[in-house]
Amino acid sequence: LLSLAEIRANMGIETNVNERLQTRIEYAMLNSQDPRLISIRDTLGITELASNVVDKIMEVAQTEVTTDVVVEGIAFLDAVEFVIDDSIVLSEIPTEGVVIIGFGDTCDTNLTPGESRLSDWTATVGKTFNTTLAVSLEHDGEYSFSFRGMRDWITDQTDVLIDGNSQFQLVNGFQGKNLNKKFQVQAGIHTIELRNLRAPNEAGVTNGEFILMKTDDLVPTIALEMETGFVADHKEISPIKQFTILSEGQVETVIGPEALSKAFAPILHFNNGEIYDVPMAVNAIFAQMGDDSGSNTGKMDLSMYKRNIGQDIPFSQRENFQPAVYSSFLESDADGEIAINYYFFYPRSNWSEYGGQNTHEGDWEGCTVFLKEVNGVYEPARVAVAQHVEIADGHTSKTDGGDKKDWSELASPDNKLHLYVGLGGHATYFESGETNWPDVNPLDTNGDGDNYNDGLEKHYGDGTYIDTSDFVNYVPRAGELATDHWMAYGGIWGGSNTGGALGLGDTAPSSPMFSSYAIPKDEAGLWWYDPWQWSDDFR
Repeated sequence: LLSLAEIRANMGIETNVNERLQTRIEYAMLNSQDPRLISIRDTLGITELASNVVDKIMEVAQTEVTTDVVVEGIAFLDAVEFVIDDSIVLSEIPTEGVVIIGFGDTCDTNLTPGESRLSDWTATVGKTFNTTLAVSLEHDGEYSFSFRGMRDWITDQTDVLIDGNSQFQLVNGFQGKNLNKKFQVQAGIHTIELRNLRAPNEAGVTNGEFILMKTDDLVPTIALEMETGFVADHKEISPIKQFTILSEGQVETVIGPEALSKAFAPILHFNNGEIYDVPMAVNAIFAQMGDDSGSNTGKMDLSMYKRNIGQDIPFSQRENFQPAVYSSFLESDADGEIAINYYFFYPRSNWSEYGGQNTHEGDWEGCTVFLKEVNGVYEPARVAVAQHVEIADGHTSKTDGGDKKDWSELASPDNKLHLYVGLGGHATYFESGETNWPDVNPLDTNGDGDNYNDGLEKHYGDGTYIDTSDFVNYVPRAGELATDHWMAYGGIWGGSNTGGALGLGDTAPSSPMFSSYAIPKDEAGLWWYDPWQWSDDFR
């Protein structure tokens, strides 16, 4: 077989050609294992194949010698299309910095132009997993891909597939990891698969960002910028594990974490006048307004739950209303304890309407019951409750955000845990009464002429009450959750600062798996991943 250089010389074609591009074309025609080219070689024979396409090859091979890999890539595709009447992408082809990926949709993901979707972002600590980012690109062209953060998730075995048929390696970049090559694609839906990621050994959220740059414009532009949070979570407990417990003064055996959660679920007492007087189920809300794409920048619209003063019917009296309390479970071998988290969702915090400091959509509150093993029996040891962060004299500390008490201080005639919910702000308290949360606010939020004492919260418990044990829904650990579960949603549950004047604490929350509960913010999701550390410094 004559080489292309020899064919060119025999035809009297000038030698000022792009040798690099010629090499790529020759390699593809004669060595590619693409089944289409194999079939053509078998049918025509190598010599006839070379003769058949030589004119076209020579035409594109005379492309000006340049470092413009896009120009070379287009020329290369022209030659290959001439042979198989389609574009191909072959990882075997030397590319000198660019891989030509082929055109058209490569997956059946339903995305509109400019959208993206991540297949998975949760895993059990120490486990290896794959995830795929599907993107809908609006323009043909050359792209680079990088992601920031998530270095702890990358191993020596981590690699990347573009549309399933081109393998790339990851190299260190300025702020994260980059693909070692650029790639060229046509507008449409494409997939970027990250293989052999490994969740860190420590539970928590690792914030990261995927960035897809279109690099062949005069000025490179961002085609995709997706912020996300990768979750490494504790191992899920067996659903048939047995626990011997002391509950309501009696020793009994329960099976599984949900039954254990029901045994210690609190009775919640609401203040008279509370509209959101029962924790509500969130499945329907998330199904209608949630975002399961993996992005943590989403925001639900919960304005439908705004209070209409003088016309509102308490939620407990509304038709088709579904109450719910959610629980999670962790064991600590070091402490010989079990922690049961209880999460209460209210569609709105309207504390400022009752003399408080803020109003925002979405309100995640709750408590944790800690059980201690004594002679093989788990007994309630103490309780921690989520409250507000106190800001006084312009500073705060980690002691803010909650309160805790030993179980012995919470004795009740029925041996049940009774908690009191703040009017409007929904902080959780151990006693009936009222609490003032002073702050230094640039605005007089309650019109009393000063910037102090604008944080009164009543929690007398003289309104509705609910035994939450009838409505407990256990939530498994993140590694066992489907990505369309509401707990895996990293965005915001509603709008912030909906009360007009900006008040402290006016930000709508994330799901417990992602939320921070202190100022300055503590680790994302700390309550979910480590309730011991979350409550360690509470008052």
